[in-house]
Amino acid sequence: AIGEQIVDFHGQHEHQRLFSTRYQLLTLDEFAGLSNARGEVNRLYDQHKELDRRIEAAELKTRRMVEERELLEFYVDELAQLELQEGEFQALQDEKRRLSNAEKLAELCTSIDDQLWSEPRSVCGSLSSLERQLIHGSKMDDSISRMADRVADARISLEEVASEARALGESLLFDTERQEMVEDRLAALASLGRKHRCEADELLGKLQEFRQQLAEFEQEGDQLNRIRVDREAVLKELRARAKGLSTARRASAEHLARVVCGNLKSLAMQGEFGMEFAERESQSTDADVPGRDGFETVEYVISTNPGQPMMPLRKIASGGEVSRVMLALKTALAGADDVPIMVFDELDSGIGGTTGNYVGKMLKRLSKSRQILVISHLVQIAQFALNHISITKEASEVGVSIAVAQLEGDARVEELARMLGSEGRRHAHELAAGLLADSTED
Repeated sequence: AIGEQIVDFHGQHEHQRLFSTRYQLLTLDEFAGLSNARGEVNRLYDQHKELDRRIEAAELKTRRMVEERELLEFYVDELAQLELQEGEFQALQDEKRRLSNAEKLAELCTSIDDQLWSEPRSVCGSLSSLERQLIHGSKMDDSISRMADRVADARISLEEVASEARALGESLLFDTERQEMVEDRLAALASLGRKHRCEADELLGKLQEFRQQLAEFEQEGDQLNRIRVDREAVLKELRARAKGLSTARRASAEHLARVVCGNLKSLAMQGEFGMEFAERESQSTDADVPGRDGFETVEYVISTNPGQPMMPLRKIASGGEVSRVMLALKTALAGADDVPIMVFDELDSGIGGTTGNYVGKMLKRLSKSRQILVISHLVQIAQFALNHISITKEASEVGVSIAVAQLEGDARVEELARMLGSEGRRHAHELAAGLLADSTED
């Protein structure tokens, strides 16, 4: 990542990248200083797509919730109509037991009252008689007074028991209608408990649970609406940013075309260079939704000879023409960025000697503002370099080794002569002399 900020590497693969309309668009943005603006459109586009995904998921969840919601509403109505009370089931069970045993309970209560209070020889009557005797005996001994008090306490407690039994017996009703109603209520609660897989005394909690789920469904709907509002806000900003990006691109396209045309002429390439904008194919049902890079696509068009119509670069350019167009673009972009090192590999692909001379001159001019490294087999390009490095492969018993050597003096002459062929030694001396002169000037 750091290297990309300091070295611009141009290799053979970039010839093919030059035919990509997206690469052409990115090149225009780089020239116009719009990379950050495009990055903001990218960010908003991704954000919009993510909100689209969330809306789609929420809508699917909402559709699935419709039947579940209808069922929950039915359950809530069913349970709400029962008017459930806390502890009701246990209270009804207790009442059922009392109603079922009302006659026996009444007989027991009567027996308790009779034995403790109502009969002539009742327990309380006997205790009352004993209490009087003890009170009379207390005149003879104080300890008898304490006994009288304890007997009095026992009598009072038993009288209270008799009173409670009498009251309970009087309250018991042999109400078969009430008994049937209690049993029906208990059966209904038990049935709903089985239906909702809980104990009957947990039905009130189930009702609250179902109501909470319905409230959460309402919140889901509110959340879906909030996401839709967020998406509209993002889409609005995305459109505005994309429109601004489109305006800036079109304003810069003509300038870039003029610069590239000038560079191509310096490379002895006649004709014209320009750009054609087209609306991108929308992947959305809404054509006004920008793509990741904005609203449009860009395609480089070129006429390689005067009078010929402009055609897409990918359709008519030869290898040598592509190399020159790439160098013309790189030179144009050199003024738009601050990358200090540029590396060119295979730049001489498809280029002859005369054209190579023009390419070399342009590289020479470009090297005034940054470090230029060129891998080349063409002496017409190599002659303009201030420094030469020879790279060779050597085979040995242990494998292939790479030899790298800085060339100076006669070594430079020999290498240039080798590149020129057997007839080029004198010319190589002339080139070397010129290189030394240029080196002294620089």
